[in-house]
Amino acid sequence: MGCLFSMVSTVDRFNGFYRFYRFKGVLILCEQRVFLKLKILRRFSIFMRRTTPAIPIEPAEPAEPLVESVQTTNIPEGGVMSMVGRKGTIITVFSTAYAVGKTLIAINMAAELAKSRHTVCLIDLDLQFGDVASALKLMPEKTIADAERSMREHPDDTVAAEYLTPFSSGGVSFDVMANPKLLEEAYNLDTTLIRDLVVQLQLEYDYLIIDTTSTFSALNLSLMDLSTVIDFIGIVDFIPTIKNMKRGSDALKELGYDDNKIRYVLNRSNARTRINVKDVEAILGHQFHYVIPNDFQTAAESIKTGVPLVLSAKDTPLAKGIRTMVDTYEEDSASPQKSQEGGWLSRLFS
Repeated sequence: MGCLFSMVSTVDRFNGFYRFYRFKGVLILCEQRVFLKLKILRRFSIFMRRTTPAIPIEPAEPAEPLVESVQTTNIPEGGVMSMVGRKGTIITVFSTAYAVGKTLIAINMAAELAKSRHTVCLIDLDLQFGDVASALKLMPEKTIADAERSMREHPDDTVAAEYLTPFSSGGVSFDVMANPKLLEEAYNLDTTLIRDLVVQLQLEYDYLIIDTTSTFSALNLSLMDLSTVIDFIGIVDFIPTIKNMKRGSDALKELGYDDNKIRYVLNRSNARTRINVKDVEAILGHQFHYVIPNDFQTAAESIKTGVPLVLSAKDTPLAKGIRTMVDTYEEDSASPQKSQEGGWLSRLFS
């Protein structure tokens, strides 16, 4: 088990000798020593499945109670979880292709949710080349690198909300956790500590929108485990893009994520292309849950002004397409969410 936790905590650091571990056609970057242990563990797992017979397990005798009774008069009707705090909805925006509009969709989802008077935090976890702050014309004084450093040095005293940058336009406001200012800061951030920061913010906000990189990194997989919904973004323009969408879709399935957790989003749907969307859906084995129309001019103007297009161009088909997504998520959040047992590593060897 030690090597599994080692992978989660060290995979994003670049101060050692690294190898790529191939899982179902997807490359996962990890240290040489972790790479070797993963190979051994996987071979051992396959060997045990093939050679170990099923052993019936007798039900255990009920254990003697440690105490005769427990006072429950102070526990509210909502149960113990209502005492420790609510948990907001986490929507992770992910893709296996670049330049598909993840950041634009994430920003406008945050704005649309905030417009409905929800408390929203937008987290930029494209650590090296994130564009959330620049797209919103923000100048953050503190970033996630500062929050991670504080969490490492003062874990019991760090308040994640102190490292956020507020955004406001036209009476609509939400908070942003910006990516690191310096490239070298992004290399050494601890995945576990970032996850802890996200969990802390989840207790403070109705919605967390997470913008990610286009890789199956340990950080992204850890966030997907936490997420209520994973928006898998794709565009139908070139064969390599469709190939990467297919490989990403297969990897998510092999990693054991519930189909109800994955939402397939087709962006720039009416862009000029000779590729048939129905053919792409047949290749993926899934229909697109949401279809977002192409509107380069509106998107470019939004980035130029720093105002989300759902606020500045709310009557355009592009804004309406994003609003349709958000309306669905608001409906989903009103019903109980089923949590997924275990993380991606436990499912990898199950």
